[in-house]
Amino acid sequence: MQDGSDAHFGKARVAGDPVGGPGRNVPHVRFVLDRQLRYVCWNKAAEELTGISAAEALGRCLYELFPEAPGTAAESLYLDVLRTRRPGSLLAEHEGTSYEVTACPADEGLTVVARDVTPRSRGGPARAGRGGGFDVLFDNAPVAAALVRRGSILRANAAFLRTFAYAADSEAARTSLLGHLSPECRRAAAELLRTTELGEAGHAERELIGRGRDGSRFPVRVSAEAVDAAGGQAVLVFFVRPEHWPAPSSE
Repeated sequence: MQDGSDAHFGKARVAGDPVGGPGRNVPHVRFVLDRQLRYVCWNKAAEELTGISAAEALGRCLYELFPEAPGTAAESLYLDVLRTRRPGSLLAEHEGTSYEVTACPADEGLTVVARDVTPRSRGGPARAGRGGGFDVLFDNAPVAAALVRRGSILRANAAFLRTFAYAADSEAARTSLLGHLSPECRRAAAELLRTTELGEAGHAERELIGRGRDGSRFPVRVSAEAVDAAGGQAVLVFFVRPEHWPAPSSE
């Protein structure tokens, strides 16, 4: 998680992060940016926190609505999610309040959720557990994701269940992550998990072959990162199918 406590969070209208200012108790802020960083969704909580109506925001570019955006941690987060098609987040501080801003790839571009996490953050770092912005985007992400410990799935999102032909999260829980890959790919995946757990993998990605419960086989880009979860460290693993891969560069 990046540290987003730079100066732009001290403004009521900040660079695409409608989290500074009054209204801490409103529901979490949610907005959607397309691939050209134009706002295509802007919820009521975003209106209340920023003072910017949906009519003002929709169709306008990040840099048009927030001229101070270039060079901020928020801009970096959004561009990175668009480029890699992997979720990311940052923790921002404003007047003694902590905010978790989480961005996740979406069909249109990316979805961003921002919420006050002060009670949780005072007790320690943000966790990949139930509740909070992480869970909103984990559960609704368009790419398959699973939380894994010692090779066993603790939790899987809806996209994972669809991708691998499960009817419910309980069916995927406690199954082997490697069992969701073609046998010839399991050694590479096991090495990715091992190096991630040791903190050596960085943002490594492998192009492998997934295997559904129905016997289907399909290409996936598999990436992993270590996260702090309930019960100790775990690994967050993403399975990205070709329809969510970044478009090839024209250069």
